[in-house]
This record gives sequence, C-alpha cells and structure tokens, in this order.
Amino acid sequence: MPLKEDPSCLGESRQTAIQRLNSLWKRLSRDKEYLSLYEKFLQEYEDLGHMREIKADGSGVSFYMPHHGVYRPEKSTTKLRTVFNASSPSTSGKSLNSIQFNGGLVQEDLFSIMVRFRKHKYAFTTDRENVSHDKHTSEANVFAKNSVEEGHRRANENVRVNYSHLRHS
Repeated sequence: MPLKEDPSCLGESRQTAIQRLNSLWKRLSRDKEYLSLYEKFLQEYEDLGHMREIKADGSGVSFYMPHHGVYRPEKSTTKLRTVFNASSPSTSGKSLNSIQFNGGLVQEDLFSIMVRFRKHKYAFTTDRENVSHDKHTSEANVFAKNSVEEGHRRANENVRVNYSHLRHS
C-alpha cells in the first residue's frame, strides 16, 4: 500500500480497538443470530487466509483497526456485512486511511456501463458475496476473541484486501 507518511507517525490504536471489540461482543451477546453470523464470519475470514494470529511483542509499528458488523436480519442474501474501520484515528490523530495515497477510480462511470450493457442481446449478472484482491501482508491488525467473557484477545494480521470497505490492506 503506498503511503504519504511513514507509519511511525501513527499513534497508539490498540486500546481503541480493544474497547470497540468489547462493545461489539456485548451487542453480539444480546442477539444469538447476530453472534452466530459474526463468529462464522471471523472463522471463515481466518480459514480463507485473510488473517492470521500474531504475537504482539511491542516492537515495530502496529495499527489496530476496529471492526463491527452491519446486521440486517431482513435481508435474504447477506444479513451481515463486516466493516473494518481504517479511518479510526490513533492517539496522534492520524488514521491508516489518512496516511495512504488515494487511488484513482477503478470502475467506469455508470452511463458507459449501461450503454455497453444494452448493446448485447443477452446479459449475465452475478452477486459476489466475498471479493478478494492481491495477497499481501498489511500494516493493519485486528483483534478477535471467542466470547464476551473471554479476557484473552487474539491479535490478527490482515493478509488480504477483502470487501470494498477494507481500503487499506
């Protein structure tokens, strides 16, 4: 990921990520379906190799990203969408998003897409549930745990870009 500033300018983000993780688990504990979907997401995310557990030894620069779920039980396809918040500021006031270069547009404008779509007799559409891009290790970490009571939190390193909301890894 191309950065405008050295990652060492990022302040401490660990405590904020832990606080938001604990708040998330309190919400999850009040709704069994939401809890089940979130646990399934985290397990799938790890099984697919998008994150792996790391031992946080305090050396080097680490940015811990808060994450939460957007739970929509009325949806028939994707009831849970997980959002990783790389815009969450660290103690220096800077976030991972604020120190990275913004990329250009990767999708054509809607008018061009619609014109090209109408030129053909048949069209196919799909609905992708998970979208992955290039595999690489990121500067961002996330915390995960297995229950609201669990004191131990696993620090995990993101190793893939996943979903449009994860713009930083």
